[in-house]
Amino acid sequence: MLENSLSEDTAGYDRFMTLYARKIAGGVSAIVGSVALWSFLSALGLSEMLGTALLLWS
Repeated sequence: MLENSLSEDTAGYDRFMTLYARKIAGGVSAIVGSVALWSFLSALGLSEMLGTALLLWS
């Protein structure tokens, strides 16, 4: 009986950590994507101020 209770996720820790890991991955992806988009807009000759405003707006 003790072995069964140790293998179950009664507190929801596994589910919480999975959700937390997905949120961290999503945040990092958003930052990397924003930097890539800003670099692309900068390479097209868009001013820094306008490019930053577009990224903050989206």
